[in-house]
Amino acid sequence: SNSKKISLTLCSTYGVLDDKPEVEKIPQKVQMDFTIKMPSEEEILKENYYYIYRNVIETNRDSELWHNALVAYGDIQIYASDVKINGKVFAKGTSDGGFVLCGNGETVEVNSNLISANSVKISAETKNNILNVNGNIYADNVIIDHETKNNEIKIKGDVYTKDDLVLNGEKSRLKIEGNYYGFSDGALSSKHDESSGIIINAMDISTEDGSELKIFGEEMFVNGVSYIDVVDNKGYPYSTGESVSIKGNYRVYGSYFLDDDYYYYYNYYAPLTLVEERLNKSTNVRQKMNVFRKAEYFWNFGEKAEIPTWLNKGTNIVLPEPAKIYSTGAFITNNKIYKNGGLYTYGEAQGKIEECSSLYYQNLLGEYSEYVHIKDFDQSSSLEVICFSSNKNIYLVGPGGDQNVPSNNILKNVDANVNGIIVSEGDVYLRGTLNFKGTIITNGNIFIEDSYPKSFTNSWFYIFEKINREVAEADDPFVYSDEYINRTIESSLEVTEPTNIVAYKQYISIDNWEKL
Repeated sequence: SNSKKISLTLCSTYGVLDDKPEVEKIPQKVQMDFTIKMPSEEEILKENYYYIYRNVIETNRDSELWHNALVAYGDIQIYASDVKINGKVFAKGTSDGGFVLCGNGETVEVNSNLISANSVKISAETKNNILNVNGNIYADNVIIDHETKNNEIKIKGDVYTKDDLVLNGEKSRLKIEGNYYGFSDGALSSKHDESSGIIINAMDISTEDGSELKIFGEEMFVNGVSYIDVVDNKGYPYSTGESVSIKGNYRVYGSYFLDDDYYYYYNYYAPLTLVEERLNKSTNVRQKMNVFRKAEYFWNFGEKAEIPTWLNKGTNIVLPEPAKIYSTGAFITNNKIYKNGGLYTYGEAQGKIEECSSLYYQNLLGEYSEYVHIKDFDQSSSLEVICFSSNKNIYLVGPGGDQNVPSNNILKNVDANVNGIIVSEGDVYLRGTLNFKGTIITNGNIFIEDSYPKSFTNSWFYIFEKINREVAEADDPFVYSDEYINRTIESSLEVTEPTNIVAYKQYISIDNWEKL
Protein backbone atom coordinates (compact mmCIF):
# COMPACT_ATOMS: atom_id res chain seq x y z
CA SER A 1 0.00 0.00 0.00
CA ASN A 2 1.03 3.62 -0.65
CA SER A 3 -0.59 4.70 2.63
CA LYS A 4 1.13 7.31 4.78
CA LYS A 5 0.98 7.80 8.55
CA ILE A 6 1.15 10.79 10.80
CA SER A 7 1.43 11.00 14.59
CA LEU A 8 -0.59 13.38 16.72
CA THR A 9 -0.53 14.16 20.46
CA LEU A 10 -3.59 15.71 22.10
CA CYS A 11 -3.72 17.12 25.61
CA SER A 12 -7.00 17.94 27.39
CA THR A 13 -7.59 19.82 30.66
CA TYR A 14 -10.88 19.45 32.56
CA GLY A 15 -12.42 19.77 36.07
CA VAL A 16 -15.10 18.02 38.15
CA LEU A 17 -18.40 19.90 38.48
CA ASP A 18 -20.51 19.75 41.67
CA ASP A 19 -23.22 21.76 43.39
CA LYS A 20 -20.72 23.98 45.23
CA PRO A 21 -19.24 26.39 42.67
CA GLU A 22 -17.60 28.42 45.42
CA VAL A 23 -15.34 25.48 46.19
CA GLU A 24 -12.09 25.60 44.21
CA LYS A 25 -11.59 22.66 41.81
CA ILE A 26 -8.43 20.75 41.06
CA PRO A 27 -7.86 20.62 37.26
CA GLN A 28 -7.34 17.26 35.61
CA LYS A 29 -5.10 16.65 32.54
CA VAL A 30 -5.08 13.76 30.10
CA GLN A 31 -2.69 13.21 27.18
CA MET A 32 -3.21 10.78 24.28
CA ASP A 33 -0.96 9.81 21.36
CA PHE A 34 -2.73 8.96 18.07
CA THR A 35 -1.53 7.48 14.79
CA ILE A 36 -3.60 8.48 11.78
CA LYS A 37 -3.30 6.42 8.66
CA MET A 38 -3.75 8.25 5.34
CA PRO A 39 -5.52 5.86 2.95
CA SER A 40 -4.26 5.51 -0.61
CA GLU A 41 -6.35 6.60 -3.59
CA GLU A 42 -7.00 2.95 -4.43
CA GLU A 43 -8.31 2.32 -0.93
CA ILE A 44 -10.60 5.34 -1.09
CA LEU A 45 -12.12 4.22 -4.37
CA LYS A 46 -12.37 0.62 -3.30
CA GLU A 47 -13.58 0.89 0.24
CA ASN A 48 -15.22 4.22 0.88
CA TYR A 49 -16.86 5.99 -2.05
CA TYR A 50 -18.50 5.46 -5.41
CA TYR A 51 -17.56 8.05 -8.09
CA ILE A 52 -20.03 8.65 -10.95
CA TYR A 53 -19.22 10.77 -14.05
CA ARG A 54 -22.29 12.42 -15.62
CA ASN A 55 -22.53 14.20 -18.98
CA VAL A 56 -25.92 15.63 -19.85
CA ILE A 57 -26.19 16.06 -23.64
CA GLU A 58 -28.81 18.25 -25.31
CA THR A 59 -29.83 18.01 -28.98
CA ASN A 60 -30.98 21.25 -30.60
CA ARG A 61 -32.17 22.59 -33.92
CA ASP A 62 -29.83 24.82 -35.93
CA SER A 63 -29.83 26.35 -39.42
CA GLU A 64 -27.21 27.93 -41.64
CA LEU A 65 -29.62 30.81 -42.21
CA TRP A 66 -29.38 31.82 -38.55
CA HIS A 67 -25.82 33.05 -39.10
CA ASN A 68 -27.01 35.88 -41.40
CA ALA A 69 -28.38 39.31 -40.57
CA LEU A 70 -30.31 39.59 -43.87
CA VAL A 71 -31.20 36.89 -46.41
CA ALA A 72 -33.16 37.60 -49.60
CA TYR A 73 -33.62 35.16 -52.44
CA GLY A 74 -34.72 38.14 -54.50
CA ASP A 75 -32.95 41.51 -54.22
CA ILE A 76 -31.94 43.67 -51.28
CA GLN A 77 -32.76 47.19 -52.45
CA ILE A 78 -31.65 50.08 -50.26
CA TYR A 79 -33.29 53.50 -50.49
CA ALA A 80 -32.41 54.55 -46.93
CA SER A 81 -29.74 57.14 -46.19
CA ASP A 82 -28.11 55.53 -43.14
CA VAL A 83 -27.87 51.75 -42.88
CA LYS A 84 -25.53 49.59 -40.82
CA ILE A 85 -25.57 45.79 -41.07
CA ASN A 86 -23.67 43.80 -38.47
CA GLY A 87 -23.55 40.25 -39.79
CA LYS A 88 -23.42 38.34 -43.04
CA VAL A 89 -25.70 39.39 -45.88
CA PHE A 90 -26.94 37.13 -48.69
CA ALA A 91 -28.86 38.52 -51.66
CA LYS A 92 -29.30 35.87 -54.33
CA GLY A 93 -30.64 38.52 -56.66
CA THR A 94 -32.68 38.76 -59.82
CA SER A 95 -30.93 38.80 -63.20
CA ASP A 96 -30.16 42.53 -62.97
CA GLY A 97 -30.19 42.80 -59.20
CA GLY A 98 -28.58 41.51 -56.04
CA PHE A 99 -27.48 43.90 -53.27
CA VAL A 100 -28.30 47.32 -54.71
CA LEU A 101 -28.03 50.93 -53.50
CA CYS A 102 -30.91 52.64 -55.30
CA GLY A 103 -31.14 56.14 -53.82
CA ASN A 104 -29.01 59.25 -53.41
CA GLY A 105 -26.80 60.30 -50.52
CA GLU A 106 -26.75 56.87 -48.93
CA THR A 107 -24.14 55.56 -46.51
CA VAL A 108 -24.35 51.80 -46.14
CA GLU A 109 -21.97 49.81 -43.96
CA VAL A 110 -21.73 46.01 -43.92
CA ASN A 111 -19.61 44.65 -41.09
CA SER A 112 -19.15 41.12 -42.38
CA ASN A 113 -19.13 39.27 -45.69
CA LEU A 114 -21.50 40.41 -48.44
CA ILE A 115 -22.63 37.66 -50.80
CA SER A 116 -24.71 37.68 -53.98
CA ALA A 117 -25.27 35.19 -56.77
CA ASN A 118 -25.75 38.26 -58.96
CA SER A 119 -24.40 41.78 -58.38
CA VAL A 120 -23.28 44.09 -55.62
CA LYS A 121 -23.86 47.51 -57.14
CA ILE A 122 -24.73 51.16 -56.97
CA SER A 123 -27.53 51.51 -59.50
CA ALA A 124 -27.86 53.81 -62.49
CA GLU A 125 -28.73 57.51 -62.20
CA THR A 126 -27.71 57.83 -58.54
CA LYS A 127 -25.20 60.08 -56.80
CA ASN A 128 -23.29 60.66 -53.56
CA ASN A 129 -23.56 57.08 -52.29
CA ILE A 130 -20.99 55.20 -50.20
CA LEU A 131 -20.91 51.45 -49.65
CA ASN A 132 -18.37 50.28 -47.06
CA VAL A 133 -17.86 46.53 -46.69
CA ASN A 134 -15.73 45.51 -43.73
CA GLY A 135 -15.37 41.94 -44.92
CA ASN A 136 -15.14 40.02 -48.19
CA ILE A 137 -17.43 40.24 -51.21
CA TYR A 138 -18.46 37.12 -53.13
CA ALA A 139 -20.55 38.06 -56.18
CA ASP A 140 -21.02 37.64 -59.90
CA ASN A 141 -20.26 41.33 -60.42
CA VAL A 142 -19.30 44.41 -58.44
CA ILE A 143 -20.62 47.46 -60.29
CA ILE A 144 -20.93 51.21 -60.12
CA ASP A 145 -23.53 51.65 -62.84
CA HIS A 146 -23.81 54.14 -65.71
CA GLU A 147 -25.03 57.75 -65.45
CA THR A 148 -23.90 58.00 -61.84
CA LYS A 149 -21.87 60.66 -60.05
CA ASN A 150 -19.64 60.73 -56.98
CA ASN A 151 -20.29 57.18 -55.81
CA GLU A 152 -17.86 54.95 -53.91
CA ILE A 153 -17.54 51.27 -53.07
CA LYS A 154 -14.83 50.46 -50.54
CA ILE A 155 -14.02 46.90 -49.48
CA LYS A 156 -11.75 46.19 -46.55
CA GLY A 157 -11.36 42.49 -47.36
CA ASP A 158 -10.95 40.46 -50.55
CA VAL A 159 -13.26 40.46 -53.57
CA TYR A 160 -14.20 37.32 -55.51
CA THR A 161 -16.19 37.75 -58.73
CA LYS A 162 -17.43 35.10 -61.08
CA ASP A 163 -17.76 37.79 -63.72
CA ASP A 164 -16.57 41.42 -63.70
CA LEU A 165 -15.58 44.51 -61.77
CA VAL A 166 -17.29 47.40 -63.57
CA LEU A 167 -16.63 51.11 -63.08
CA ASN A 168 -19.02 53.50 -64.84
CA GLY A 169 -20.17 57.04 -64.21
CA GLU A 170 -18.36 60.21 -63.20
CA LYS A 171 -16.14 60.58 -60.13
CA SER A 172 -16.71 56.92 -59.34
CA ARG A 173 -14.35 55.26 -56.88
CA LEU A 174 -13.80 51.55 -56.40
CA LYS A 175 -11.25 50.72 -53.69
CA ILE A 176 -10.25 47.25 -52.53
CA GLU A 177 -7.91 47.06 -49.55
CA GLY A 178 -7.51 43.29 -49.93
CA ASN A 179 -6.92 41.10 -52.98
CA TYR A 180 -9.06 40.82 -56.09
CA TYR A 181 -9.88 37.46 -57.68
CA GLY A 182 -11.83 37.38 -60.94
CA PHE A 183 -11.69 33.64 -61.43
CA SER A 184 -13.69 32.77 -64.56
CA ASP A 185 -11.54 31.65 -67.48
CA GLY A 186 -11.99 33.62 -70.69
CA ALA A 187 -9.24 32.06 -72.81
CA LEU A 188 -11.54 29.66 -74.65
CA SER A 189 -14.86 31.35 -73.94
CA SER A 190 -17.24 33.04 -76.34
CA LYS A 191 -19.65 34.25 -73.64
CA HIS A 192 -19.27 37.52 -71.76
CA ASP A 193 -20.47 36.10 -68.42
CA GLU A 194 -17.90 33.29 -68.50
CA SER A 195 -14.93 35.63 -68.47
CA SER A 196 -13.82 37.78 -65.54
CA GLY A 197 -12.44 41.20 -66.39
CA ILE A 198 -12.10 44.71 -65.01
CA ILE A 199 -14.16 47.04 -67.19
CA ILE A 200 -13.74 50.81 -66.89
CA ASN A 201 -16.29 52.89 -68.76
CA ALA A 202 -15.69 55.99 -66.63
CA MET A 203 -14.24 58.49 -69.09
CA ASP A 204 -12.57 60.54 -66.33
CA ILE A 205 -10.29 57.67 -65.24
CA SER A 206 -7.25 59.74 -66.28
CA THR A 207 -8.55 63.09 -65.00
CA GLU A 208 -7.35 64.71 -61.81
CA ASP A 209 -10.03 64.18 -59.12
CA GLY A 210 -11.81 61.89 -61.56
CA SER A 211 -12.84 58.26 -61.25
CA GLU A 212 -10.48 55.83 -59.53
CA LEU A 213 -9.77 52.12 -59.39
CA LYS A 214 -7.41 51.18 -56.57
CA ILE A 215 -6.53 47.67 -55.41
CA PHE A 216 -4.12 47.72 -52.47
CA GLY A 217 -3.84 43.99 -51.70
CA GLU A 218 -0.83 41.76 -52.11
CA GLU A 219 -2.05 40.15 -55.34
CA MET A 220 -4.56 40.39 -58.15
CA PHE A 221 -5.93 37.52 -60.23
CA VAL A 222 -7.91 38.31 -63.39
CA ASN A 223 -8.54 35.16 -65.35
CA GLY A 224 -10.61 36.59 -68.17
CA VAL A 225 -10.90 39.46 -70.61
CA SER A 226 -13.47 42.09 -71.51
CA TYR A 227 -15.74 42.01 -74.56
CA ILE A 228 -16.80 44.57 -77.13
CA ASP A 229 -20.58 44.77 -77.44
CA VAL A 230 -20.69 43.66 -81.09
CA VAL A 231 -21.21 40.31 -82.86
CA ASP A 232 -20.11 38.80 -86.15
CA ASN A 233 -22.41 37.35 -88.81
CA LYS A 234 -22.71 34.14 -86.77
CA GLY A 235 -23.75 35.99 -83.62
CA TYR A 236 -20.46 35.56 -81.74
CA PRO A 237 -19.27 38.49 -79.58
CA TYR A 238 -15.77 39.91 -79.87
CA SER A 239 -13.38 39.24 -77.00
CA THR A 240 -10.53 41.70 -76.49
CA GLY A 241 -7.06 40.90 -75.24
CA GLU A 242 -7.48 43.06 -72.13
CA SER A 243 -8.05 41.87 -68.59
CA VAL A 244 -8.26 45.53 -67.52
CA SER A 245 -10.01 47.51 -70.24
CA ILE A 246 -10.87 51.20 -70.62
CA LYS A 247 -13.71 52.46 -72.78
CA GLY A 248 -12.49 53.66 -76.16
CA ASN A 249 -9.37 51.51 -76.25
CA TYR A 250 -11.28 48.91 -78.28
CA ARG A 251 -10.24 50.97 -81.31
CA VAL A 252 -6.83 49.32 -81.08
CA TYR A 253 -8.31 46.13 -82.60
CA GLY A 254 -9.54 48.02 -85.64
CA SER A 255 -6.27 49.90 -86.15
CA TYR A 256 -3.76 48.63 -88.68
CA PHE A 257 -0.07 48.89 -87.91
CA LEU A 258 3.05 47.45 -89.49
CA ASP A 259 4.60 44.44 -87.78
CA ASP A 260 7.94 42.87 -88.67
CA ASP A 261 6.68 39.33 -88.01
CA TYR A 262 3.00 39.19 -89.00
CA TYR A 263 0.37 40.27 -91.49
CA TYR A 264 -3.03 40.92 -89.87
CA TYR A 265 -6.50 40.16 -91.25
CA TYR A 266 -9.76 41.77 -90.14
CA ASN A 267 -13.43 40.78 -89.92
CA TYR A 268 -16.65 42.78 -89.78
CA TYR A 269 -18.45 42.99 -86.41
CA ALA A 270 -21.16 45.51 -87.17
CA PRO A 271 -20.47 48.39 -87.08
CA LEU A 272 -16.74 47.74 -86.51
CA THR A 273 -13.96 46.02 -88.43
CA LEU A 274 -11.70 44.18 -85.97
CA VAL A 275 -8.53 42.11 -86.14
CA GLU A 276 -9.33 38.40 -86.56
CA GLU A 277 -6.26 36.49 -87.79
CA ARG A 278 -2.53 36.84 -88.34
CA LEU A 279 -0.11 35.30 -90.84
CA ASN A 280 3.47 34.55 -89.86
CA LYS A 281 5.71 36.11 -92.49
CA SER A 282 8.49 33.55 -92.16
CA THR A 283 6.48 30.30 -91.79
CA ASN A 284 3.37 31.32 -93.71
CA VAL A 285 1.26 29.87 -90.86
CA ARG A 286 -2.10 31.53 -90.38
CA GLN A 287 -3.43 31.78 -86.81
CA LYS A 288 -6.71 32.89 -85.25
CA MET A 289 -6.28 35.84 -82.89
CA ASN A 290 -7.16 34.31 -79.53
CA VAL A 291 -7.06 36.43 -76.38
CA PHE A 292 -3.33 35.83 -75.82
CA ARG A 293 -2.43 37.04 -79.31
CA LYS A 294 -4.81 39.98 -78.97
CA ALA A 295 -3.07 40.89 -75.70
CA GLU A 296 0.24 40.92 -77.53
CA TYR A 297 -1.32 42.98 -80.33
CA PHE A 298 -2.69 45.51 -77.81
CA TRP A 299 0.65 45.77 -75.98
CA ASN A 300 2.61 46.20 -79.22
CA PHE A 301 0.25 48.97 -80.28
CA GLY A 302 0.84 50.78 -76.98
CA GLU A 303 4.61 50.45 -77.35
CA LYS A 304 4.73 52.28 -80.68
CA ALA A 305 6.79 55.44 -80.83
CA GLU A 306 3.70 57.41 -81.74
CA ILE A 307 0.36 56.48 -80.24
CA PRO A 308 -2.98 58.20 -80.85
CA THR A 309 -4.32 60.58 -78.24
CA TRP A 310 -7.45 58.47 -77.80
CA LEU A 311 -5.46 55.58 -76.24
CA ASN A 312 -6.27 55.90 -72.53
CA LYS A 313 -3.65 54.60 -70.09
CA GLY A 314 -5.73 55.15 -66.96
CA THR A 315 -3.72 57.52 -64.79
CA ASN A 316 -6.03 56.84 -61.82
CA ILE A 317 -5.67 53.05 -61.95
CA VAL A 318 -3.51 51.71 -59.12
CA LEU A 319 -2.98 47.95 -58.90
CA PRO A 320 -0.54 45.70 -57.01
CA GLU A 321 2.96 45.67 -58.43
CA PRO A 322 3.03 43.84 -61.81
CA ALA A 323 4.99 40.90 -60.37
CA LYS A 324 2.03 40.24 -58.04
CA ILE A 325 -0.57 40.11 -60.82
CA TYR A 326 -1.85 37.16 -62.80
CA SER A 327 -3.92 38.01 -65.86
CA THR A 328 -5.00 36.27 -69.03
CA GLY A 329 -4.76 39.48 -71.02
CA ALA A 330 -3.12 42.88 -70.95
CA PHE A 331 -3.64 45.30 -68.08
CA ILE A 332 -2.99 48.98 -67.38
CA THR A 333 -1.66 50.46 -64.15
CA ASN A 334 0.10 53.72 -63.32
CA ASN A 335 -0.13 54.94 -66.91
CA LYS A 336 1.61 51.88 -68.35
CA ILE A 337 0.44 48.88 -70.42
CA TYR A 338 1.57 45.33 -69.55
CA LYS A 339 1.11 42.35 -71.87
CA ASN A 340 -0.06 40.07 -69.05
CA GLY A 341 0.57 39.24 -65.42
CA GLY A 342 2.77 36.22 -64.82
CA LEU A 343 2.39 35.72 -61.07
CA TYR A 344 1.38 32.08 -61.64
CA THR A 345 2.21 29.47 -64.24
CA TYR A 346 -0.72 28.11 -66.22
CA GLY A 347 -0.86 25.02 -64.01
CA GLU A 348 -0.72 27.08 -60.84
CA ALA A 349 -3.45 29.33 -62.20
CA GLN A 350 -5.75 26.34 -62.70
CA GLY A 351 -5.30 25.48 -59.04
CA LYS A 352 -6.07 29.09 -58.10
CA ILE A 353 -9.23 29.02 -60.21
CA GLU A 354 -10.41 25.90 -58.41
CA GLU A 355 -9.62 27.43 -55.01
CA CYS A 356 -11.46 30.69 -55.75
CA SER A 357 -14.43 28.96 -57.35
CA SER A 358 -14.75 26.65 -54.36
CA LEU A 359 -14.70 29.60 -51.94
CA TYR A 360 -17.31 31.43 -54.00
CA TYR A 361 -19.76 28.52 -54.07
CA GLN A 362 -19.15 27.65 -50.41
CA ASN A 363 -20.34 31.13 -49.47
CA LEU A 364 -23.49 30.97 -51.58
CA LEU A 365 -26.54 29.57 -49.83
CA GLY A 366 -28.46 26.67 -51.32
CA GLU A 367 -32.02 26.87 -52.58
CA TYR A 368 -34.61 28.43 -50.26
CA SER A 369 -36.53 25.15 -50.04
CA GLU A 370 -33.46 23.46 -48.55
CA TYR A 371 -33.76 25.67 -45.46
CA VAL A 372 -37.40 26.74 -45.15
CA HIS A 373 -40.80 25.06 -45.24
CA ILE A 374 -42.88 28.07 -44.36
CA LYS A 375 -45.68 28.03 -41.82
CA ASP A 376 -47.87 30.88 -40.63
CA PHE A 377 -47.00 31.91 -37.09
CA ASP A 378 -47.09 35.23 -35.28
CA GLN A 379 -45.96 35.95 -31.74
CA SER A 380 -45.12 39.63 -31.74
CA SER A 381 -45.01 42.76 -29.63
CA SER A 382 -43.52 46.22 -30.03
CA LEU A 383 -40.23 44.88 -28.62
CA GLU A 384 -40.05 41.51 -30.36
CA VAL A 385 -41.36 40.21 -33.68
CA ILE A 386 -41.50 36.46 -34.28
CA CYS A 387 -43.41 36.34 -37.56
CA PHE A 388 -43.53 33.62 -40.23
CA SER A 389 -45.72 34.23 -43.30
CA SER A 390 -46.43 31.93 -46.22
CA ASN A 391 -48.29 34.34 -48.52
CA LYS A 392 -48.10 37.96 -47.33
CA ASN A 393 -45.62 40.79 -47.42
CA ILE A 394 -44.34 41.98 -44.04
CA TYR A 395 -43.87 45.66 -43.13
CA LEU A 396 -41.66 46.30 -40.11
CA VAL A 397 -42.17 49.95 -39.16
CA GLY A 398 -40.21 51.73 -36.45
CA PRO A 399 -40.70 55.29 -35.14
CA GLY A 400 -41.20 57.82 -37.94
CA GLY A 401 -41.86 55.23 -40.63
CA ASP A 402 -44.76 55.34 -43.08
CA GLN A 403 -47.56 53.10 -41.81
CA ASN A 404 -49.54 53.13 -45.04
CA VAL A 405 -49.58 49.50 -46.11
CA PRO A 406 -51.62 47.82 -48.88
CA SER A 407 -54.41 45.56 -47.69
CA ASN A 408 -53.79 41.87 -47.13
CA ASN A 409 -50.28 42.51 -45.83
CA ILE A 410 -48.77 42.27 -42.35
CA LEU A 411 -47.93 45.52 -40.53
CA LYS A 412 -45.72 45.41 -37.45
CA ASN A 413 -45.37 48.69 -35.54
CA VAL A 414 -42.35 48.34 -33.28
CA ASP A 415 -40.07 50.32 -31.00
CA ALA A 416 -36.73 51.47 -32.36
CA ASN A 417 -34.95 48.74 -30.40
CA VAL A 418 -36.52 45.47 -31.45
CA ASN A 419 -35.52 41.81 -31.56
CA GLY A 420 -36.97 39.33 -33.97
CA ILE A 421 -37.02 36.43 -36.39
CA ILE A 422 -38.86 37.23 -39.62
CA VAL A 423 -39.38 34.58 -42.30
CA SER A 424 -41.52 35.32 -45.36
CA GLU A 425 -42.40 33.94 -48.76
CA GLY A 426 -43.23 37.49 -49.82
CA ASP A 427 -41.33 40.77 -49.63
CA VAL A 428 -40.15 42.49 -46.45
CA TYR A 429 -40.27 46.30 -46.10
CA LEU A 430 -38.20 48.04 -43.42
CA ARG A 431 -39.19 51.58 -42.45
CA GLY A 432 -38.54 54.15 -39.75
CA THR A 433 -35.86 54.08 -37.09
CA LEU A 434 -34.84 50.49 -36.45
CA ASN A 435 -32.19 48.89 -34.30
CA PHE A 436 -33.03 45.28 -35.07
CA LYS A 437 -31.34 42.21 -33.59
CA GLY A 438 -32.00 38.73 -34.96
CA THR A 439 -32.47 37.74 -38.59
CA ILE A 440 -34.72 38.61 -41.55
CA ILE A 441 -35.17 35.92 -44.20
CA THR A 442 -37.32 36.07 -47.32
CA ASN A 443 -37.89 34.20 -50.54
CA GLY A 444 -38.72 37.59 -52.05
CA ASN A 445 -37.09 41.01 -51.81
CA ILE A 446 -36.00 43.19 -48.90
CA PHE A 447 -36.68 46.92 -49.31
CA ILE A 448 -34.90 49.23 -46.84
CA GLU A 449 -36.63 52.59 -47.07
CA ASP A 450 -36.70 56.27 -45.97
CA SER A 451 -34.21 58.60 -44.28
CA TYR A 452 -34.40 57.23 -40.73
CA PRO A 453 -31.29 55.42 -39.40
CA LYS A 454 -31.35 51.64 -39.37
CA SER A 455 -29.12 48.90 -38.06
CA PHE A 456 -29.53 45.15 -38.41
CA THR A 457 -27.47 42.87 -36.20
CA ASN A 458 -27.32 39.10 -36.45
CA SER A 459 -27.49 37.28 -33.12
CA TRP A 460 -27.16 33.55 -33.61
CA PHE A 461 -27.49 32.82 -29.89
CA TYR A 462 -30.73 34.81 -29.62
CA ILE A 463 -32.20 32.94 -32.61
CA PHE A 464 -30.95 29.60 -31.32
CA GLU A 465 -32.47 30.09 -27.88
CA LYS A 466 -35.74 31.51 -29.21
CA ILE A 467 -36.37 28.69 -31.69
CA ASN A 468 -35.24 25.87 -29.39
CA ARG A 469 -36.86 27.15 -26.19
CA GLU A 470 -40.00 28.98 -27.25
CA VAL A 471 -41.09 27.95 -30.76
CA ALA A 472 -42.83 24.59 -30.95
CA GLU A 473 -41.67 22.22 -33.66
CA ALA A 474 -45.14 22.38 -35.20
CA ASP A 475 -44.70 26.14 -35.76
CA ASP A 476 -41.03 26.06 -36.76
CA PRO A 477 -40.53 27.08 -40.44
CA PHE A 478 -36.95 25.84 -40.73
CA VAL A 479 -35.81 22.62 -42.37
CA TYR A 480 -33.00 20.83 -40.57
CA SER A 481 -30.39 18.34 -41.66
CA ASP A 482 -29.32 15.47 -39.42
CA GLU A 483 -26.38 17.55 -38.23
CA TYR A 484 -27.89 18.97 -35.07
CA ILE A 485 -25.84 20.68 -32.41
CA ASN A 486 -25.03 18.50 -29.41
CA ARG A 487 -24.19 20.67 -26.43
CA THR A 488 -22.81 19.36 -23.15
CA ILE A 489 -24.83 21.41 -20.69
CA GLU A 490 -23.55 19.61 -17.56
CA SER A 491 -20.40 17.65 -16.86
CA SER A 492 -19.80 16.61 -13.26
CA LEU A 493 -18.11 14.12 -10.95
CA GLU A 494 -20.56 12.96 -8.32
CA VAL A 495 -19.53 11.36 -4.99
CA THR A 496 -21.93 8.88 -3.44
CA GLU A 497 -21.58 7.84 0.21
CA PRO A 498 -21.03 4.12 0.73
CA THR A 499 -23.72 1.87 2.16
CA ASN A 500 -21.27 0.28 4.59
CA ILE A 501 -19.13 2.70 6.58
CA VAL A 502 -15.69 1.33 7.33
CA ALA A 503 -14.84 1.59 11.08
CA TYR A 504 -12.70 4.55 12.00
CA LYS A 505 -10.31 2.23 13.90
CA GLN A 506 -8.99 1.08 10.53
CA TYR A 507 -7.43 4.51 10.11
CA ILE A 508 -7.08 5.92 13.68
CA SER A 509 -5.30 4.14 16.52
CA ILE A 510 -4.57 5.22 20.15
CA ASP A 511 -0.99 4.37 20.88
CA ASN A 512 -0.62 5.83 24.38
CA TRP A 513 -2.84 7.28 27.09
CA GLU A 514 -1.79 8.83 30.35
CA LYS A 515 -3.07 11.12 33.07
CA LEU A 516 -0.77 14.01 33.85
